[in-house]
Amino acid sequence: MAGPTKLSAARRKQICEALSNGNSRKASAEAAGISRRTFQRWMSRGKVEKDGAFGAFHRDVIKAEAEAVCDAVSCLRKAAHKNRRAA
Repeated sequence: MAGPTKLSAARRKQICEALSNGNSRKASAEAAGISRRTFQRWMSRGKVEKDGAFGAFHRDVIKAEAEAVCDAVSCLRKAAHKNRRAA
């Protein structure tokens, strides 16, 4: 039988903030005190269990990663507009 989960609202927020700043899943997980494997298990569980903490974690991670991509593209577009060689 599995023990209690380390997934808390504070840890979820910490991971998602790191992801939205462009950090990798591995770095974000480790900064929050969990392994990459634990992160992957939570994501897998959240994909199946749509409701509850794991479902919310999965949705928040996907959103944070999308925000990071949008921010990166925006930075590239601004740089390209200022200097065509930057693109």
